[in-house]
Amino acid sequence: MSSIMGFIFIAVGGIFGTFLIVQLMKAIQSRQWPYAWGKIQKASTRYVIVKSAAERVGGHKSTQVDYTYTYEVNGQPYTSQRVTFSDKIVKTAGTLEKLLQEFGNGQQVKVYYKPDDPSFSVLKPGPTVYNFTPFITAVLFIGAGIWLAFFASF
Repeated sequence: MSSIMGFIFIAVGGIFGTFLIVQLMKAIQSRQWPYAWGKIQKASTRYVIVKSAAERVGGHKSTQVDYTYTYEVNGQPYTSQRVTFSDKIVKTAGTLEKLLQEFGNGQQVKVYYKPDDPSFSVLKPGPTVYNFTPFITAVLFIGAGIWLAFFASF
């Protein structure tokens, strides 16, 4: 039984890790993207309640960026909300404050967009430390899976 659970943990860690690698590659590629000038329409933070599957009430509160900006590419208007490639990852209050200072309401900004899909854009291209921290979870799942599959005997 522990070997089956081990392989499940390895699979979950591998799938999650693959997803993270794809996101990381997009972030790295975005450093080469062209940019257009845009305008911040909304810059704030929002609270998100995160619940586990076992929690019926409660959960913990997380703060995330809440942005809307507009820009134009070849005369076509676009609206987007992505600031970084790690917007959904929990960040420190200091990091969120820096983003709000760097990209404030009404500010003219460079909007980096994917050349073959200008609707896909970001204000801060490239990876940040927050793109790497979720890898810890993937590695822990894979490590626990290896232990369960090959070393555990219960």
